[in-house]
Amino acid sequence: MSEEYTLHVKEIHKSFGKTNVLRNVSLRVNKGESLGFLGPNGAGKTTLIRIILGLVRPDRGSIYLNGYSLRSNFKQAIKHVGAVVENPRFYEGLSAYKNLQLIHNLHPEVPVKRIGEALEMVGLSPRAEDKVGTFSLGMKQRLGLARALFTQPTIVFLDEPLNGLDPQGMMETRKMICNLQKEQGISFFITSHLLSEIEQVCDNIAVIKEGEIIRQGSLEKLLERNYEIVDVHTDDMAQTVPVLRQAGFVQHITVKKDHATVEIDCGGSVELNRHLVNKNIPVRYIVPRKTTLEQLFVELTQGGGETGEGPD
Repeated sequence: MSEEYTLHVKEIHKSFGKTNVLRNVSLRVNKGESLGFLGPNGAGKTTLIRIILGLVRPDRGSIYLNGYSLRSNFKQAIKHVGAVVENPRFYEGLSAYKNLQLIHNLHPEVPVKRIGEALEMVGLSPRAEDKVGTFSLGMKQRLGLARALFTQPTIVFLDEPLNGLDPQGMMETRKMICNLQKEQGISFFITSHLLSEIEQVCDNIAVIKEGEIIRQGSLEKLLERNYEIVDVHTDDMAQTVPVLRQAGFVQHITVKKDHATVEIDCGGSVELNRHLVNKNIPVRYIVPRKTTLEQLFVELTQGGGETGEGPD
């Protein structure tokens, strides 16, 4: 039994009727890492999560959790798995502590002191005896995470964990996930449409489109480019564009109303500015642009952004 990965998905296929929902899906999550699982609506994200959690059987392929086969050793595989799907629900007339006590009744093998530990990990100890009906949405999300942490999971699945949260709630949830990953060594499998938040939390990314994984790897590597992107703002775009086309280090130009977005060779910003000044272009300013996860996602799932042109 290999325990190299907390989660190992191998060549999963799933169809509903004549519709192929998942095709040859494979991915891995290492111990203590977080994976952002991204894709357009209907791409197959929810189906894969349901398969991993044992709620849906795949047509073929294998799932391993903590080294155990989900198919042949389900109880061991799922034993240390936690999940928070959408908005968690509780008995609102009961306290946070008593809600977790109900979970303890389903897992008598877990020491009762784990209730207090789970509430402490999500910062809810001061509100442990308060009724859940008095909690904000952010606090309920935290309680949902405490419930997922109760069984001492090695991996937690979070489906849209930031939905409906205000900026403060997002920041608290993001910090909590990072702390649990760092201090407890817990792996996270996160789906979210808030890509800027995923970018701040996840080590690795997998993008699914029409049931197939189209890109996966470390976030840092996926965002690397062999070019720079800058916005060139001038008072005369008609004069600027032909000059940009003449530069050998310019790879691509997208013309906007008051500026041009230009892809240039790495390290070419200074040369670009010198080139424009030498050609007497009235440059107001040049702004470098960092490649974001959102830009990458759009490129992968929609075939690129705005149309542009290459240099002549």
